[in-house]
Amino acid sequence: MKILHTSDWHLGNRMLDKSRTEEFRDFTAWLLQLMREKQVDALLISGDIFDNSTPGDSTLELYHDFISKADETGCRYIIITGGNHDGIALLDSSGPLLKRHNTYMVSSLKKEESNKCLIPLQHRDGTPAALVCAVPYLRPREVSLSVSPDADINDAYIRGIRSVYDEVATHAQEWKAANSGLPVICMGHLAVSGAEATASTHRTIGLLDEVSKSIFSETFDYVALGHIHKGYALDRGRICYSGSPLPMGIDETENRHMLLVDVQQDGIRTEEIPVPLFTLPVRHECSNVDELNALPGIVAKEAADCNRVCLQLIYSGDDLTTDQLKAKADELFKTLYHYKITFRRPGMYMSVEEEEVDDGLKNKSPEDIFNICLEKHDLSPEMAAGVTACFRKVLSDLNI
Repeated sequence: MKILHTSDWHLGNRMLDKSRTEEFRDFTAWLLQLMREKQVDALLISGDIFDNSTPGDSTLELYHDFISKADETGCRYIIITGGNHDGIALLDSSGPLLKRHNTYMVSSLKKEESNKCLIPLQHRDGTPAALVCAVPYLRPREVSLSVSPDADINDAYIRGIRSVYDEVATHAQEWKAANSGLPVICMGHLAVSGAEATASTHRTIGLLDEVSKSIFSETFDYVALGHIHKGYALDRGRICYSGSPLPMGIDETENRHMLLVDVQQDGIRTEEIPVPLFTLPVRHECSNVDELNALPGIVAKEAADCNRVCLQLIYSGDDLTTDQLKAKADELFKTLYHYKITFRRPGMYMSVEEEEVDDGLKNKSPEDIFNICLEKHDLSPEMAAGVTACFRKVLSDLNI
């Protein structure tokens, strides 16, 4: 049985204020072809299929179009888990569509419902092949164990996460014993100590930075993780991040891949499947007009194998006015897919890191930023719904 492990699609993400719908459409078309060529039996998406909890109509159309076409490739299972960027209600709203297309969604999981994430896979002849334990991102309010007032709340959260994975492992052991030791694959969306993160990866999960890889029982023959945008393997390849297939930042253009997990009688083998670069994000700084004039040639060499380029131009010179720079850039970069200028004038210096944060906020709508803030507070569903309703009324009153 061939299983394709991917995560962190972040559908709806914007690059330098530019919509990426065309890029995501090219990616899903490429993925459907790959699934046909590799004869993939099951596709695992380990969280953050969306970039935020309220994706736009074009993003939802793209998602539903992919789901509706995936079973035409011969793939018999699609298993999606919720990530920290995904909205639970939104993921669950597609339930009727998913059922018609052999797709399983585990949007959230409470510690007393650990058996609900178990999804047995079968060979084409109907015999058991493997068990998938589809564990989503675990929110503090769902899994945190009780603590005394002076106890560390992070410790309660870590123990809660471990307790869920322990219970899932117990169910998996029982299934394994009843099925002649067939493989068990566990999904997860969290940051594990030792994994390398890129600058654009949001490593903080609620109140927690990282957990130990020891939370994954040896019962799990393969652990398919999401959340870290860079592909990375731990524990001799038993625990793997597939990474985001598309770059979410300029530091993520290298080593983009998915993992093809081949479940055989004598064990599990993994193969990295490179993902094409559909859009190249680049950053360059110019301090004068001569450097600016030379930049198109430099960018052309960098983008020799990519049709789309998103350029962040940082201009630190004082030899051009804002209007002159804009006119010059329009002339020089008219063939580029997209570019954006960031000024670095004397007296208004911003570090690269600050620019990245600022750009990240500019790429977000007010509701996106509200949802990010909401995720960082452990509110009950009722309280979260009330706060959200108030926020949306304010937006409506302001005509935003």
